[in-house]
Amino acid sequence: KVIILIDEYDVPLAKASENGYHKEMVTLISSFFNVMKSNLLGDEGNGSPIKKIVLTGCLKVAKNSIFTGVNNLYVNTIISENEDYDSMIGFTKEEAVKLLKDYELDDYFPFVKENYDGYRFYEQEMFCPWVLVSFIDYVIKRKASKNPIIAPNFWVNSTSSNALLSYVGYLTDEDNENMQKLMDGECIETTINDSMNYDDLAMHKAEDFYTLLLFTGYLTVDSYRTENISGEDKTVYSLKIPNREIRKCFIKNIKEHFDTIVNQGENKAKLIANALFDGECTKAKKTINILLSSYVSIRDFVTKAKKENFYHGFLSGVFTNCSNFITDFKSNSESGDGYADLIFKNKDGDTAVILELKVSKSDDDFEQDTNDALLQIEKKKYYEPLLKKVNIETIYCYGISFYNKQCYISCRKIK
Repeated sequence: KVIILIDEYDVPLAKASENGYHKEMVTLISSFFNVMKSNLLGDEGNGSPIKKIVLTGCLKVAKNSIFTGVNNLYVNTIISENEDYDSMIGFTKEEAVKLLKDYELDDYFPFVKENYDGYRFYEQEMFCPWVLVSFIDYVIKRKASKNPIIAPNFWVNSTSSNALLSYVGYLTDEDNENMQKLMDGECIETTINDSMNYDDLAMHKAEDFYTLLLFTGYLTVDSYRTENISGEDKTVYSLKIPNREIRKCFIKNIKEHFDTIVNQGENKAKLIANALFDGECTKAKKTINILLSSYVSIRDFVTKAKKENFYHGFLSGVFTNCSNFITDFKSNSESGDGYADLIFKNKDGDTAVILELKVSKSDDDFEQDTNDALLQIEKKKYYEPLLKKVNIETIYCYGISFYNKQCYISCRKIK
């Protein structure tokens, strides 16, 4: 009987997601996993040549459409409460101690623990096997040298951050504060999307961002508890960076990049907001197009949700990080006879902006669609509550239409 071992099953899906052909890859790779269908993988003695199949990867297998028809999966993740599997993902503390002892490197255990330990899978304290084996190899080759042994970073080149970096521009002030807490050695609390797959990434939800950090090894579980959230019992996880090596990786691969882009994004957001406060459509359009070109991937449009939702989330992510120069930011809030997409005011509170967003089928439809957006604002009287505010001196209404990485803006001054 054959045992099939498949490591990193989801890497082709990750690469396809990054480059805009996820749907095609799902179709292709599904045929490879047809071998797992129940009619082939059955009970002992039924003629099947396959005894067992073991899959490993970053994200959970059960929700992926590539496994349609497979009904005999036993799934375990790093947050599963299953003692049968929690020690299989790496080296336990006892195994790490024995491994160092076998190579007469017992004295290095405190060093190894500080730099490479810290993962927790259910009840087990775990060491990353790749890192520990690499460290032993590194020390053995340098034992004869008189130079002091340093702590190389073996993990930094073994992981990809492309999916994580796609969240640039979508994280809120609270998320940025959480990033700093992690860097300071503190824990953050969040729910986890245990069934997340690469389709979900295009939605840029904060929960999925932390889930990805956890499942790709940047974070580990410190503790967890059950809490009633919106009438539903959910598990809230306390997460932290596991060790010194990962903290260095976090700085190099994620935080430095996010800090740079967030600062740039804030500057661009300020330019956009100021242009909108002054009624300058062309300046706002050019700056938004720069952001779309720089930070939006074509794969972001591969989602089951309405495309308008994506652009709405994109602009919300831009403006919610700008609390130092805009106020009273509201998204999908009730106003007049309907719900306006975005409304906010300048810092002084004397100028208000209303945005209605549309998605065009082509750039030939830009003008018509933005005019329709302005007509909707007027018909639904989104500006009516603002007209009653005596301190608001100016109200600008904007219709913004998007097509792929382009936008077009039309303006109407109400007050």
